Amino acid sequence: MQDEKDQFQDNHIINLVTFYSEGPPNDNGLDLSINKNKILQQKKLFNNITIYTPQILKNLGMEKYVKEYEHSGLVKANRGMSKIGFCAWRPKILLLELEKMKEGEIIIYRDMNIKKYPSLGNYNNIRNLVLKVLDIVKFDFFVSRQNKKLKLRQHAKTNIIRELGDNHPFTYNFPILISNLLIVRKSKVSIQLLKEWENACLNDEWINGEKYGTLDPIFKWSSPEQSILCVIIANWIRKRIHNISEYYPLIGFYKRNIDRLVFYDIEKDYDYIKLLD
Repeated sequence: MQDEKDQFQDNHIINLVTFYSEGPPNDNGLDLSINKNKILQQKKLFNNITIYTPQILKNLGMEKYVKEYEHSGLVKANRGMSKIGFCAWRPKILLLELEKMKEGEIIIYRDMNIKKYPSLGNYNNIRNLVLKVLDIVKFDFFVSRQNKKLKLRQHAKTNIIRELGDNHPFTYNFPILISNLLIVRKSKVSIQLLKEWENACLNDEWINGEKYGTLDPIFKWSSPEQSILCVIIANWIRKRIHNISEYYPLIGFYKRNIDRLVFYDIEKDYDYIKLLD
């Protein structure tokens, strides 16, 4: 086996974890199996690649993370998500992989619906990008900002903001963070955040597509597990947990393209910060 020092220019352990639904008979989600080999072709870039499916989680006794729901409801922009637990599995598979890793090692989660979003198949310079991003954000968990305009109140069910987000104006106006790419350095901080996210995703009234109470006037549709993560990040910023920056996450990617890093303007793109206590 090739020595890691010969294989990678850096000396970091960087693993990849992802997930796909297979469709019938293994599950009732979309059949994304066509993308599996495209991911495995990237093995030269990582110390390890692990791929989960609904069936794998069921075999592990973790059916609750891929629970099937009869209706998509307010999660109307993501066909098939209701059949794979509204993505409650996302923090769980990261935690499962981190259990196998040592403190300070890094894992990436990335969506693998490459057919719908071709840029997800781009892994150019991924190791250098990961190290650069963690250095920029100065935090052991990274999720990118989607763009300048989208606010959490547009894509989080309002009962989540009322209950998990303390009904706080800062949280309503916090930007959408996009969970298609997550970078995690194993530490007590990142584990705490992931466990909080995992537990919140198991709250049925937050993760499902049903409406509970009045929706915000500019609500569009629910991005279930993603919006829950956004509320938690907003809480951490608002409560100054582990010194997370009020400007977190500082950066994003133009149209999901990891080759096009976007730095947000502190003077222009953070109006919501004035709503902090």
